[in-house]
Amino acid sequence: MGLATTCLVLLAAAAGEESWPSLLGPSRDGRVRANAFSDSVPGLELAWVVDIGSAYSGVVAGNGFAVTMLTRDDRDELVAFDSETGAVKWRLPVGPAYPEQDGAWGGPRGTPVIGSGMVYALGPYGHFLAADLQTGELRWSKHLVEDFEASMPDYGFTTTPLVAGETVIVQVGGPEGNSLVAWNGETGDLAWNQGQEPVEYQSPTLLSLKGRSTVLSFAGKRMTGHDAASGELIFEQELGERDRAGSAVPVPMGERRFFASISGAITAFEINEVDGALHAETLFQSRDLGNSYGLPVHHDGHLYGFRRGILTCIDADTGERRWKSRPPGGSGLILVDDRLVIFGAEGNVVVAAASPEGYQEQARLQGLAGSSLTWPSFADGKVFIRNAEQLAAVKILRSGEAPEAGLAQSEPMTSPGNHEFGAFLRRVAGEADKNAAVEEFLASQESFPLVEGNWVHFVYQGEVEDIALTGTMIDQSQGDPMHRLAGTNLYYRSYQLDQESRWEYRFVVNYDQRIVDPRNDRHAPADWGNPFSVVSMPGYQRPQHLGEPSGVRGKIDSYSFVSETLGNSRDVRVYLPPGYEDGDRAYPLLLVFDGLNWLEKGLLANTLDNLIGDSVEPLVVACIGRIGEYWLEAGGSETEAYIDMIADEFLQDLHGRYRLIPEAESRALMGVKGFAVPAGLAALKYPDRFRGAALQSISIRDGGHVPFLRLLDQEPESSLLFYLDWNRYEARNVDRGYDYGEDARHVATALENAGLNFVGGEAADSHGWGSWRARSSKILETFFPTPSSKSE
Repeated sequence: MGLATTCLVLLAAAAGEESWPSLLGPSRDGRVRANAFSDSVPGLELAWVVDIGSAYSGVVAGNGFAVTMLTRDDRDELVAFDSETGAVKWRLPVGPAYPEQDGAWGGPRGTPVIGSGMVYALGPYGHFLAADLQTGELRWSKHLVEDFEASMPDYGFTTTPLVAGETVIVQVGGPEGNSLVAWNGETGDLAWNQGQEPVEYQSPTLLSLKGRSTVLSFAGKRMTGHDAASGELIFEQELGERDRAGSAVPVPMGERRFFASISGAITAFEINEVDGALHAETLFQSRDLGNSYGLPVHHDGHLYGFRRGILTCIDADTGERRWKSRPPGGSGLILVDDRLVIFGAEGNVVVAAASPEGYQEQARLQGLAGSSLTWPSFADGKVFIRNAEQLAAVKILRSGEAPEAGLAQSEPMTSPGNHEFGAFLRRVAGEADKNAAVEEFLASQESFPLVEGNWVHFVYQGEVEDIALTGTMIDQSQGDPMHRLAGTNLYYRSYQLDQESRWEYRFVVNYDQRIVDPRNDRHAPADWGNPFSVVSMPGYQRPQHLGEPSGVRGKIDSYSFVSETLGNSRDVRVYLPPGYEDGDRAYPLLLVFDGLNWLEKGLLANTLDNLIGDSVEPLVVACIGRIGEYWLEAGGSETEAYIDMIADEFLQDLHGRYRLIPEAESRALMGVKGFAVPAGLAALKYPDRFRGAALQSISIRDGGHVPFLRLLDQEPESSLLFYLDWNRYEARNVDRGYDYGEDARHVATALENAGLNFVGGEAADSHGWGSWRARSSKILETFFPTPSSKSE
């Protein structure tokens, strides 16, 4: 037995027989032997659920404790729960609350570690604490930034400490030998420190190399191995020029082997001695796994894990894929004995066989309302799961305890309904030549999808391994699998839809190929990738303002605006109405965030040309392009600085270039999704410069909404006008905790409570450019009506 293995076994024994003392369990490999399953079909039972605060921190457990970190009120805390009841045993402040940031939840990022009667925890701001497990008493503490000059990563410190014997080791990321630091776990005295590389989001692990317990870690463009007792460097190797290991955690995979997530893929290594020096040989790199927060587990020569919510099994020697499965979704799993325990989509705890023969689900129970990026853990006969709002314990029932129905049934195929398509399905089932009957039926249809009354039938024909339907009419955590008509290559899925509605959808072929419907030529642009296919019900009102104008067109100016205050530049397109160059009149101004997409995908110039002089007065429209990390300004951490630049520097630049009316009454702003936040915030903060703002499908989950909602609570200027709309079928994902429709309804309530006028509301449409541009006419007519349309 190697020294590293010995350390890990001792750590597990100290924490308890069925313990989960650290990130990825007792051996940092996502596995535990616990003799938890005594039935061929296990039973699951919800033991308890408690409300908690936001965090990505995992749960460590054993000896009656379940410990995690979370945000409560204005601070981050380390909290111990009773693993039997969920009652709080103790709380310990870690530091000030880490806020929501650029789409990420607020709260701690790293996972605590239990060892030798202590709990070690690293907060996102760099507070490192050692506490007594039984009482929560603080025994000693360090601060990575103040004590070791570490640079805090953009999303806070996420490193999980590593216990090795009597020491606790952290990837600090400080200069001058403080990249990797070890302390005596009992006293906090410095044991050793090594390296110069800054830390990102990596965590170290233990591996036995040349008979020595070795701390293996990634930092910068290097992987290194240090003696766990002395810190001596015994192995180092440069990564490939294009390799990116910013969140790599090495996971042991047998003798001298390990894998890590590098550049969005799982890379497996074997360390051997070559000419007296250790060298890590790449065994394979698999893109069937990776690009997922949860790491795979190794069992009997195979790796099981996720990529984009698809459970996958690959050969651990070659990387060759064995199978993929759409159920159960999610991103995190562990191995308990010989079974996969998965925190699946929509908050389900799922038990499945760890078999290279295919996905074999054995038990399922919904533990929470939604899943998260935090993988499950196991101790004391229970699976522990958490998301941003709740923590739950799910008991694995042994023989005699299991309920009669141990396996939840998967969703049945759509039953043929009382409609023509259902009759077709029933008829084909009895045909001798089913494929000929399918071909005849498809050839007889005028358009696809098939619309019958309130029913919509989506169909796909072809030989595929898997096919699903995706779109904002369903939760984005998983696509809806399509059903195969037995004996044919026809797949179908049916829904009931309101008569006035419109959907945008894609087919997902073989798990990751997102394509338009090959039988439907009606498309709408997407933010990224292939366009969406469109189906409109008979009562849907198609917009008339998006077509090619028949009259005189406006002119588009282009230039690059350089911001001295922000130190960056962005492309700008300015629409000048017909007749602008023939006179000297001044014009109203509309500022459009993400404006280049509005011109390309929102067909804004067409709308302006079609409506100006009819229902919209002539105006100048400044379309502001995105920067590379646009999300920082679109509701993220740079939102306030961005709108300050817009209200001062950019507005002044526009007035220097164009003839614009200087009064606020003639200026408005416009944005969708995250860009609706700076539009609304600028109107509230600068009512002396803007009359109001148009907000579509507003997203308030990125942190920048906080000042926006705060200003709404502070008696805003009552003359401000807002346009706010959202879709009946907005983008939502229960597992990632976002729902654009819920966000918009929250903002609508806040506007009403602030006594502000707003128009708009819910549209029977889908989240996307097809819907936003359909209502651009209403925005223009709200803020810039012609005198005649205003009187109407």
